[in-house]
Amino acid sequence: AHGPGQIAGLMPYDIIVQINDTKIFDSKHFISFVAQLDPGTEVVIYILRDGKGYKTKAAVTMQPAFNFIRR
Repeated sequence: AHGPGQIAGLMPYDIIVQINDTKIFDSKHFISFVAQLDPGTEVVIYILRDGKGYKTKAAVTMQPAFNFIRR
């Protein structure tokens, strides 16, 4: 299954530097920022790839639940 990042064209090693008007400082900031958005919200993502800047659009989706099996 393709996630919203893959659908938006994000690639491994892309560095997300901004979402809409918010600069992204690190992965924790990215996760907390996106978690505040409602599913279906469209965002503009600014990335660095191989030293060049790009932008793409994506729609926020719900994170799949993680099921842990206890033995």
